[in-house]
Amino acid sequence: TFNKCTFSATVQNKAALEIDGELSNGADIINTVNINNCVASGFKAGENTGEPLFNIKNGPENVTINIDGSKWVTSSSDLINTLAKGENATLSCDVNVGTTQLALAEGQEINLNGHTLTTQMSFGGISMKKGASIKGGTIEHTSAVAAIKAFNVGSIEDVAIKCTCTTSVNPITGIAIQNGGYVESIKNVTIVGATQCIEVGYQ
Repeated sequence: TFNKCTFSATVQNKAALEIDGELSNGADIINTVNINNCVASGFKAGENTGEPLFNIKNGPENVTINIDGSKWVTSSSDLINTLAKGENATLSCDVNVGTTQLALAEGQEINLNGHTLTTQMSFGGISMKKGASIKGGTIEHTSAVAAIKAFNVGSIEDVAIKCTCTTSVNPITGIAIQNGGYVESIKNVTIVGATQCIEVGYQ
């Protein structure tokens, strides 16, 4: 675990933390790395992570990385499983979850981390409840109803929502705030392609 560390470099040829996943197969080897409130300056973006703070080389599937309490996810199945466990998730790449509806429970967060999350669930791509939040990237919803269905949500911030399936039979909404629900903060959000940007009182 690394807490409140500051890393500085004069030679920019590696990330601050170079993590070798192959070592995690041995006995008594730590395979979870927690990085909390750390910063790096002067380092190269990691070859496999694109992050100057850390890089995973050799066997990334053997290592779990948690950044400020959020799991670094590397695939659609990783994202789905992480959320199902009630953990927060940070995307390391673009992810397409297909027809699986992502359900964010109490206090959960997805940090899109500049990447694109594609959803295809016809009854709403992402369901958010009880203070859940999404930030920092793009959501592409390619089916009907709504990209996000929200009820008593914490925040949706710094997100571009792109809807690409609109018909008169199945209109599509960017953010559907369910009847009796609310979103505490919608900030710096753009919505394109929807027949309704935001619907309040969705049932």
